[in-house]
Amino acid sequence: MKDIFKLVKANITTRQAAEYYGLNVQRNGMTLCPFHNDHAPSLKVDTRFYCFGCQVKGDVIDFVSKLFGLSLIQAAQKLAADFGLDPNTPQSAAVVPAQPPVVQQRRLVLECTKALTDYERLLNHWKAAYAPADMNAPWDGRFAQALHELPAIGHVLDLLYSADAKLREDTAKALVNTGALQRIQTNLKHYTEEEQLELEKEESRPAA
Repeated sequence: MKDIFKLVKANITTRQAAEYYGLNVQRNGMTLCPFHNDHAPSLKVDTRFYCFGCQVKGDVIDFVSKLFGLSLIQAAQKLAADFGLDPNTPQSAAVVPAQPPVVQQRRLVLECTKALTDYERLLNHWKAAYAPADMNAPWDGRFAQALHELPAIGHVLDLLYSADAKLREDTAKALVNTGALQRIQTNLKHYTEEEQLELEKEESRPAA
C-alpha cells in the first residue's frame, strides 16, 4: 500500500482542502482563520498554510488534523476518503461525510478553478513572452490570443471565487455544458506540450 501521507500531500493542496471543507478562499489565497477569532482574512492557504494572526502553519494534513481535532493518520485517511484517492480507505474515516451531490459540485468547481487558473497563467506568459518588439512589428498569434481571452478568463475566475456557493456551482456547470472547460483543458495539454518541446529545443542548442 502506498504511503498515505505522500499520496495525500502529492495530490491535495491546503487550499483545495480549505475550500472543500467550506472556507471561502479569496483569489489571493487569503481566508478567515478557523483557528482563532478572526475578523479579517489572515490565513494564507496554498500548498501549505500560514496564519499571520495566530502563526499556526503546516501542510494539508496538519490543517485537517487541527480543523477536525484528528490525529495525523486520521486526517490523512479523511482526506484520502473525501477526495477519493484511496479506495481502501474506510468511509468511516470521514468525520463529516459529505453527501455525494455536494462532493460532485465541489469537485467540479475545483476542477474548473484549477483549469482556468492554469490557463490564465499560460495566457499571461504569452502576453509577456510574445509581445511585439515595437508598434510596427506583426503580432504573434499567442500574444493576440492572450489579449483576446484574458479579460473573459479573469471574469469567470471571479465568479468561481465568489462567496455565493450557488453562483460558483452554476458557473462551473455552464463551463461544462458549453464545452468551455473541455476546450480549455485540451488547449492546456496541447500548448503545454508545445511549450515544453520549444524549451527542450532551446536548451539543446549549442551556446554561441
